[in-house]
Amino acid sequence: MLYIQATAQTSVIGSSSSGKLTSYFDPRLLNHYTEAELSELQAAYPDKYQTALYYYTGSYMLELTDCNNCVPVNPSTFDIAPYEHLRKKSERAVHDFEKHGFRLILLATDELAHKLPIHLIEP
Repeated sequence: MLYIQATAQTSVIGSSSSGKLTSYFDPRLLNHYTEAELSELQAAYPDKYQTALYYYTGSYMLELTDCNNCVPVNPSTFDIAPYEHLRKKSERAVHDFEKHGFRLILLATDELAHKLPIHLIEP
């Protein structure tokens, strides 16, 4: 079993062969925002950017599991949003997705370092 901790990755500034600077954001953020939106969010609202970055990259863990005939999951592009409804308030939620060869561990809402508005509403 391979254990993968989803880690936050900030933007990386690189240089293309033409000499122009290019900005690369974590692909998990790019599932929901354009690079322009992320650049603006990072510059104008750094706290909101860090919250989004944390949510999409650090609010869960994946364990890759052995399976046969799996539909593989790529941890570097994994989108947590469709699984948010499984998150619990005060305990970690663990769900096995055998067909996809992974176990998802959602941090409890109470242990999230950054909370989205949906995490501030009491059920």
